[in-house]
Amino acid sequence: MIPRADVMIPNLSERERRLLETLVHEVDRLLDRPFENGQEGSLIETSAMHAGESAILALEEYGVVNLCLPTLRFGEWTDAGQRLRKALPKESVGVRAQHNLPLLTELDDPEYTPATGLGIGNREALLLEALCAMTRQYYVVEHAITVLAEYGLVEPTGCSGQWTEAGRKFEGWCARCAREESARALSAISKP
Repeated sequence: MIPRADVMIPNLSERERRLLETLVHEVDRLLDRPFENGQEGSLIETSAMHAGESAILALEEYGVVNLCLPTLRFGEWTDAGQRLRKALPKESVGVRAQHNLPLLTELDDPEYTPATGLGIGNREALLLEALCAMTRQYYVVEHAITVLAEYGLVEPTGCSGQWTEAGRKFEGWCARCAREESARALSAISKP
């Protein structure tokens, strides 16, 4: 029997399970894995790009990736992550992904949070932000667009999708959080 994400990671809603499995699949498909002794290793190479870094940070929250600090350049699949990625269907392996989302104009609503806008917690929001970043940076399989549509962030259109107002507000919230985190980091560095 093939283990599903909700069996390996308890207390996932069906929608959160699909989101986690989709992100694991896209990371496995898109991010380079350096070889170790001629064999595919367990490392994930983000190429220091935002989408990859967001993905490994989100997957670390679910216990399927360990971070290789001090940078976010590499992550490493945990045993649970290895089992999950091997359990996922491989029908899209070798299929040319043709789906991506255009750049969007963020909608900054200071009152917006994922809890109020989408009814989700911060951990699930990390997964969602990472998948959004992957769809803007890479061509992804159609299922990734479908999962984002389940959250109401995009409206699928042929080989792409259009951001909805909810998607623009969610991305505005993500950008606001990133700016706040940058400001905290800079103030910590500048303290004597």
